[in-house]
Amino acid sequence: MNRAAESGAVLFYGLAALLVFAPLYWGGNRPLPLLVMELAALALLVGLAWGRARPAQPSALSWPMQGFLIALFLLPLVQLLPVPLALWADLPGREFYAGALRLTGADGADFDWSVISLVPSSTEATWLAVLPPLAVFMVASCLSSQRLLALMQVFLGIAVGQALLGLIQYGDGADSVFRFGNTLMGGSASGTYINRNHLAGLLEMALPVTLALLAATVGHGVPWYGGHGRRKRTLRQWLARFSVNRINQATLYGAAALAILLGLVFTRSRAGVSLAMLGILLCTALFSTRLGGRNIYGLMGSFTAIGVGLAGLIGLAPVWSRFAYSDPIEDGRWRIFDATLQAVGEFFPLGSGGGTFEDVLRRFHPADYLGGDHQPRPQRLSGMVAGVRVGGGGC
Repeated sequence: MNRAAESGAVLFYGLAALLVFAPLYWGGNRPLPLLVMELAALALLVGLAWGRARPAQPSALSWPMQGFLIALFLLPLVQLLPVPLALWADLPGREFYAGALRLTGADGADFDWSVISLVPSSTEATWLAVLPPLAVFMVASCLSSQRLLALMQVFLGIAVGQALLGLIQYGDGADSVFRFGNTLMGGSASGTYINRNHLAGLLEMALPVTLALLAATVGHGVPWYGGHGRRKRTLRQWLARFSVNRINQATLYGAAALAILLGLVFTRSRAGVSLAMLGILLCTALFSTRLGGRNIYGLMGSFTAIGVGLAGLIGLAPVWSRFAYSDPIEDGRWRIFDATLQAVGEFFPLGSGGGTFEDVLRRFHPADYLGGDHQPRPQRLSGMVAGVRVGGGGC
């Protein structure tokens, strides 16, 4: 085995291990598992450079794509550059915080520089958090189609496992031992994630992929009329058409899609159910004429697929309106959206710094918004000022 083949195998198993590990501990949404994934991402990138791997297809990493990846990696670092405080105060969105610094007397001679980001520590964490998805994308572009399919099956296996765990959690109640101490999501399925919406995000990504593989494996490679005109098939030919391997593939993907859809419903996430409905609609439109890869079932197969897709949408409609979880915070999503638009307009085009969304958005929430931080506004402002001072004082 040559060096490239050895490197490809190492990258494949390393990427598979990263996919399996990512959701195990609160969905990687805590410092320790995130640190492990960042170290694993560095190892994958080093392995990629060591093996001198090249994309499996020439167009996999075009120059525009490479430029985008480089910009994505460097953007948080640019936001950590120090600039003079006078220039920093003139940047979009900084006038409010510059005024707060003047009121506290923090813009004296000992504080002449500040980094662009309002909360430098959050931006540093964001830069490191970019490493895992960047490594996954670059390594996946260097693998063969067979290994990519195997990784996709690993991903679907993870999604099905999370969906089944969520169903167990929902059926076992709020005090279920299968919640692993997560008491925040007692009325819905959350899997190993800290938030049910995070589980819904995983499942709604996995559902279209599962439906695509299901459509591709239905009767794959077997012509409807056989290879000899309209001559009658023998019993053995008809049985061969429905071989165990082909039936198992389509059946497994169908069962996986059903498990993922049920798990998504029992997260009781309205956004998750809405996106599942959208995914089913788009998959029906895209794959109804591509059953088996080239629609070996003809017009009847397309009509059947469309009927099944529409039936799924009709069945999910009452679930969205009656069964989906609802609370006052979720009902305030449009208020969050309005606040986000205000923040974007004020900080465009440089932004407030990677990872600072939650801290910055508090200033744009109405005072009576229940979903916001109940911390008094002066304390919030002092917290932001402290963040700016910490970032600027070390420059």
